[in-house]
This record gives sequence, C-alpha cells and structure tokens, in this order.
Amino acid sequence: MPRQRGFTLVEMVIVVVILAIVAAISVVIVRQSAQSLVDSGARQRLATNAGLINQQVSRALREALPGSIRVFAGNSCIEFMPIVAASRYTQLSVGDAITQFSAFSYGTEQAGRVAVYPLPGGNLYALNNPGPLTNAIATLPAGNEVVVNLAAAHTFPVDSPSRRFFLVATPQTFCQQGSFLYHYQNYGTLANSGNVVAALPSTEAAGRRVMGAGLTVDSLTFRVTPPTLQRNGVVTFEYQLQDAANQETLNVVQEVQYRNVP
Repeated sequence: MPRQRGFTLVEMVIVVVILAIVAAISVVIVRQSAQSLVDSGARQRLATNAGLINQQVSRALREALPGSIRVFAGNSCIEFMPIVAASRYTQLSVGDAITQFSAFSYGTEQAGRVAVYPLPGGNLYALNNPGPLTNAIATLPAGNEVVVNLAAAHTFPVDSPSRRFFLVATPQTFCQQGSFLYHYQNYGTLANSGNVVAALPSTEAAGRRVMGAGLTVDSLTFRVTPPTLQRNGVVTFEYQLQDAANQETLNVVQEVQYRNVP
C-alpha cells in the first residue's frame, strides 16, 4: 500500500506566518504608494496655487507708479498706485500753478491723476500742492500732440529728466487676512498708511476680491527696496501655503522688479 504524505502542523504554521508577513509588507507598500500619490497631488496643488498668486501680484506691482509702493500692517499689506498710461510732455511749466500742458498722446484717451518725477522721498498719498502728484483727475486726449487739461490748478516742483509723466488710478492694496490674500480698491487715498486697513472694503461689491487662498495665517510679508536714478525698485514677498487635505506646506519667496522711469 503506497505511503500518503501531507503537511504537518508545523509546516502549516510556517506557511501561515510567511503569508502574513508578505501580506503585511504588501499593505505597507500599497499604503506608502498611495500616500506618495496623495502627497504628490498636494504638492502639485500648492505649486499651482503659488504660481497663480505670484503671477497676479507680480503683474500688478510691475505696473506700479515709482515711489507709490508702501507696506504696512506688520508688512503683511502692500499699497500702490497703478499706472494707467505714460507718455512725454512737450511743454510743462515747473514751479508754476498750471491747469494744462502739452504732451504726446498715449494713443487712446485716458484719464487719471498726473504724476511728474514721482521718485521716493515724499508722501505721494498726501497729494500735496506743490507736489509730484495731482489731486484732481486729468484727461489725456487721443491724437498726436495734445493738450492735457487738469481739473484744478497744480504746481509740479521738479522737472522730469526724460520729460515723462504718468496717469495713475486710485490706490490699490494686497493684504492677507486669515488664510486669504485679498485685493482691495475703491477705498480712497489716505495720507497715513496706518488708516488704510480700517478703510479697506469688506465685500466684493465694495471693492474686495480674493487673490489666493490656503495661506498659513500671518505668513505673508512684503519688503520694498525703493528705486533710485541708477536702478529699479524691487518688491520681495514671501508666504507659506498649506494644503487642507494633508497639511503639506510650501514656502514661497518671490521678487518683483518695478521699473523706475523718471
């Protein structure tokens, strides 16, 4: 009669233990792979978010009037005056109260406050007269060589070396509140930067819109290197983003050069 063989109890226990070890290792590998995929997705979301924030802030600050950029609220807010148009004047009487001057057209009709030689050294937001920036709005007509009419008489104290003037819009501000980065406008022109935060609009209809979300609270800071006659100005801003799903973080530092064309 042929002899029959089977697994002993010891052999079966060994097989079960080996299978359990293989299963445990497989679970760890699958978990780590899945977590790696989740982390990669979080890092991609953070990088995309940072790219959008950097692009919007950089584009706005590059078009800021030289000398108009200022930071406040613990360096978490930055204010600036956007340039609407820029051209050269052909005749402008410096040191006299004037209501008009001759200039080359921008190409299309534009309106805004007029700035002549707005380098740092004074408070543009005070809208002093005499001063480099008018309080009243002026209109630059379309055409070739045109006459720019000021709504009220103004005295420009310094001539521009390149005979350049700017038309600027009312001030705008980027500011972090909580985990959001907001863009503010339509709140007026305030000489004292300490009064700006209280004046910022609180709704989208009033002039507030979201520029970015997911910022770590109180992580945004701005630093400004003012322009001179020899170099352009630089704004450096840094902040931290945090992914809500897995708390992955990304530290971001961005520099923006804004042109100084006196």
